[in-house]
Amino acid sequence: MTGRTHVAIAVAGALAVGVVGGPVSGSFVLASAVGALIPDLDNTHSTLGRDAKLGWVRRIPGFASHRGFTHSIVFALAVYAIARVLAPGAEHLLVRAAAAGNFVPALSTVQHLLGAGVPAGLLLGLVSHDVSDLLNREGVQLLWPVPKRWALYLFASASLVDQLVRYGVLALLLVWRWPLGVGAVITTEALWFVL
Repeated sequence: MTGRTHVAIAVAGALAVGVVGGPVSGSFVLASAVGALIPDLDNTHSTLGRDAKLGWVRRIPGFASHRGFTHSIVFALAVYAIARVLAPGAEHLLVRAAAAGNFVPALSTVQHLLGAGVPAGLLLGLVSHDVSDLLNREGVQLLWPVPKRWALYLFASASLVDQLVRYGVLALLLVWRWPLGVGAVITTEALWFVL
């Protein structure tokens, strides 16, 4: 799927969490959108790989194969764990580390900037990306380091079906979450002017 489709699906997922579990923060929704782009760091033609000049990531062992490590459960949980350590309220995880050096004030600045909804939002975006890429013919190495690729073989990335999924999700956001859906659609599409 294209980055735009991944972002639309993640934002819809974040808003669905809001319906089921109560109001969600803006940082949760935005982190979901960003999390939906992270797995494609292994693709030099992706939004982050191309526009953010992160194509060098492919030279790191394990990143050389598109839809490999970065599309795995291990990667999603690792990103979540890192974000959780940096998220507000994570000071208890760093008590022992703080004894070795005084980096807690700098950490609390990072935590303030991230916001409490970021770890869960990133995880939602990462998982939604992996699940939607399961629909592609190429499949994903979901259980990395096991080399098997999982796929449902429904359509190719960047195909007409991919675009229909994206516009269908955006239309659903407009109808289902009015007026919040309008802001979500504008935010989803506006990300492409920033990235």
